Amino acid sequence: MGLSTTYNCFEGSYSYFNEWRNAIALASGYKIESFDYFGNKYFYPVLNEKICTKEHKMGIWEKAPKDILIILLAHLDCDGIIQSKYCSSLADRLEEILKILSEETPSFYNKRITTQLFIEGLRKAAKDGADIEFC
Repeated sequence: MGLSTTYNCFEGSYSYFNEWRNAIALASGYKIESFDYFGNKYFYPVLNEKICTKEHKMGIWEKAPKDILIILLAHLDCDGIIQSKYCSSLADRLEEILKILSEETPSFYNKRITTQLFIEGLRKAAKDGADIEFC
């Protein structure tokens, strides 16, 4: 059991998705904060509360945020969509990050490959005019 998306953007554990997303956030200059939940420690990018509405967490944005990456950083790790109208811009932003993304932290997964696969899926969805669905 884990997170799957359409267009093969991501297939893996929820914990790795959050680890990868945090690496993307750090490479982009966002800070990470931790909180305890039932004895477990979780880490998430520090975002403005206005950006973290219920709709935004599900991927519903009437207007793109100033940094398109926020669409990914604010998103839930288990449900929702990335709207097709933002797929191309988000892919462009992830390509910028891919150039500076480090693999210094040992991990079972390779964050650069994960980023490249996410970009490829976004590009395919944009071409088809389709949303990326999180399942």
